[in-house]
Amino acid sequence: MPITPKPHSALLIVGHGSTENPDSSTPYFDHADEIRRRGLFKEVHCCFWKEEPSMREAWYLTDCTDIYVVPDFISEGYFTQDVIPRELELSGPTTTVRGKTFHYCLPVGVHPSMTGLILRRAKEVAPDIDPATTTLIITGHGTGLNQNSTKAIRDQVDLIIASDAGYAHVTDAYM
Repeated sequence: MPITPKPHSALLIVGHGSTENPDSSTPYFDHADEIRRRGLFKEVHCCFWKEEPSMREAWYLTDCTDIYVVPDFISEGYFTQDVIPRELELSGPTTTVRGKTFHYCLPVGVHPSMTGLILRRAKEVAPDIDPATTTLIITGHGTGLNQNSTKAIRDQVDLIIASDAGYAHVTDAYM
């Protein structure tokens, strides 16, 4: 699905981050670099819950007044429904505050293309394995703080079972 360029807007990619692993944010910054390279937004920035730049610094990352906020999470849940809106002072899908309009998008993991991406990646990491003799385990973080945190993973399990991928068994697992 082609992305409509937003040449006057900023994109803010929001991730969890880590205080333990200094390389955990590298994929976010690589992703931001690729989006910048494609020229889809005037500015592209990342911010995190557990590292710098923090969500509370997001206000100061851009001069743009139109900002698309994309949670780089696999599902809706505690972080996407509680933490991010609280930290960015968002009250709904579109919030204007401090002279800036934030468009709060769904987490990347609930996009319809996710099923195909999971299946392609499974084939890439195990190209010589016959799906008919294989159990595919879809793993997510999960949390007791929000029931939705496991929904996207369970949905992917159901979608892959219903597809013609041919795995002997498909199941979910959580940290």
